[in-house]
Amino acid sequence: MGDNQSNMAHSIQVNKEHYFRLGYVKKERWANFWRQIHLVVESDAKSTLEVGIGSGIVADALRKMGLQVQTLDIDPALQPDIVGSVTAIPLPDKAVDTALAAEVLEHLPWEEVPRALAELRRIARRHVVVTLPYAGSIIAFTVKIPLTPWMSVMVKMPHFWKKHVFDGQHYWELGKRDRSLSQFHVLLKDAGFTVREEGHTPDDPSHYYFLLSV
Repeated sequence: MGDNQSNMAHSIQVNKEHYFRLGYVKKERWANFWRQIHLVVESDAKSTLEVGIGSGIVADALRKMGLQVQTLDIDPALQPDIVGSVTAIPLPDKAVDTALAAEVLEHLPWEEVPRALAELRRIARRHVVVTLPYAGSIIAFTVKIPLTPWMSVMVKMPHFWKKHVFDGQHYWELGKRDRSLSQFHVLLKDAGFTVREEGHTPDDPSHYYFLLSV
C-alpha cells in the first residue's frame, strides 16, 4: 500500500454533520444501535471502549445503563474521549472488558485490518464486538403467531460478482468480490479471536455482527 493510501485511511472522511441527519439515523440504523448495545451488555462488560463514536447514541445509552465508557475517534470535532486511530489505540493492554468497533474496519484498507484487530484484542480483557457492512440481495419475512414470539427468516445472497470501488469511505465490504465472510473469518482466527456469536439483525440486514472472545 502506498503512502498516499495509508494517509487517506487515517484521515477524516466525513464531517460531523453526517451523523446528525434523518438520512443517517434511519430505522435500520436504530436496529444496528440496538444490536451493538445488546452485544456489549450481553458480554457482561462493566467497561467498554467504543471506537468510532459516530452520533454518540450507543455510548450515551451504555453510560446510562451503568457502564464505564470511553470513546475513540480520529475526528476531534466529534469530541471523543480519546483522539486516535484503531490501528494504534493509546490505551494499555487489557484496558476495558469489551471493545466495540461498529462500521469502523471497512474504512481501512484490507491490509491494515489485521493491525486493527490486533489492537482491539490487545486492549480488551474479554470480548470485542465488530459490525461490518455486508453487500447482498435479501429475501426476508417476519411472522407473529399468537402466544409465540416474533419469528424472522432471512436469506441473503452476497454480491460476490461485484468488485468494490472505493467511494471515499469504504475500502471494502463483505459479500463483494475478494472480500468473503470466510476471508474475514481467517483474519479473526489469525488475530487469536474465537467467534462466540455472529449474524445479521433482521431489521438491519445490510450489516453483519460478531461477538468475539479474546
